[in-house]
Amino acid sequence: MRYLLDTNVWSEMARSEPMASVRRAFHRYDLQFAIAAPVADELTFGVARLPNSKRKMLLAEWLQETLDAYPILPFDLPAARWHGQERAHRMAIGRPAPMIDGQIAAIAVVNRLILVTRNTDDFDGYLGLEVENWFTSE
Repeated sequence: MRYLLDTNVWSEMARSEPMASVRRAFHRYDLQFAIAAPVADELTFGVARLPNSKRKMLLAEWLQETLDAYPILPFDLPAARWHGQERAHRMAIGRPAPMIDGQIAAIAVVNRLILVTRNTDDFDGYLGLEVENWFTSE
């Protein structure tokens, strides 16, 4: 594995017409990425809160297939330890971050994966985290 894909990448791929740059990178690196458990949570929550409709049904099927197809990496003890240290560091420098972003960053760092996200600013400043943005060009 090489990449950990953030929620916004998976959401983009669930669209009927994903952005070309994301689609190309997704297919180029297929089988080289994983899903963080907190991302699976965010995706599940997003689908669950939709009103009952054909769209919700299709997205639920897509989500199940996606979660079955790729490794799901847990927020385990090494990730929790890294995250706790990083939260303390970020608080000390006045840059606290949302808990779920920190958990995703922790899973990427402890598994030595590159985090792919559109929201690179949300992950700026995490020690040892490498980030890529596949949304940068068509």
